[in-house]
Amino acid sequence: MKQKKPKTISIIGGRGKMGSLFAKAFRKQGYKVLISGRNTALTNIEAAKQGDVVIICVPIRATINMIKEIGPFVRPDALISDFTSVKVYPCKAMEHYSKAEVIGSHPLFGPSAGLKNQNMILCPIRGNNYLDWYKKTLKKMDLKVDILTPEEHDKQMALVQALNHLSNLIFGQTLKRLNIKDISSKHTTPAYLLRLFTLGRLFAQDKELYSDIMAHNPYTKTVMSALTKSTFDLNKIIQKSDKDSFEDFFQNTKMIFEPIIESSSKITGEFIKLLNKKKVY
Repeated sequence: MKQKKPKTISIIGGRGKMGSLFAKAFRKQGYKVLISGRNTALTNIEAAKQGDVVIICVPIRATINMIKEIGPFVRPDALISDFTSVKVYPCKAMEHYSKAEVIGSHPLFGPSAGLKNQNMILCPIRGNNYLDWYKKTLKKMDLKVDILTPEEHDKQMALVQALNHLSNLIFGQTLKRLNIKDISSKHTTPAYLLRLFTLGRLFAQDKELYSDIMAHNPYTKTVMSALTKSTFDLNKIIQKSDKDSFEDFFQNTKMIFEPIIESSSKITGEFIKLLNKKKVY
């Protein structure tokens, strides 16, 4: 089947930082880019009608309603896509509410990171007219593109996003429960400070984004249950001051990290050197 090359790309919600980043990149490759959103002369429905490719770039909690609004107006010979951090629910909605080709997509980075060497996931659902074009176009933006099913994507993101953010949130809440007021005191170790910076980055973000990721990824509950069970098991060991069981727990966990232990030590060592130079602790 001959692959299509679009002329017009409509980005719904394109005035945001992520939408603006991709709009600039598409224009650089010579495409006409239409933007719709709040306070734009072009309505979402008008943009959906005119686009050969229609990309929804709104917050997760607004995505399903946006798909319902514009989906019926996306032409059957066009492509509808989205930039949300979850894929199962949006992909089902795009397939249901439109007759267009459907490819879910997820930029695995924030707009401040730029596009070069960043990861991008595509989830083809229906049709095969635009997939080859989409992959090649994203690669021209210096993105690294991988193909997953929506289920595979959400399972991966339940670890990469949900487990990561949940464990950091629990760490932060633990400090609060312990009434720790000076979390970056002069007694801070380098490893602890690296963790604090990770938490600081988390809390610098939009709470609604993380709330949506937790609520709309169908695999978050499974991950949270495993996190709770691991914490419970370790708590039993700590309460008994059982050194042998702790060492077994440590060694058993260490096994899955063997492939990255050496590189992790080098990379974090470089960060620690940088912290020393900047005298942040």
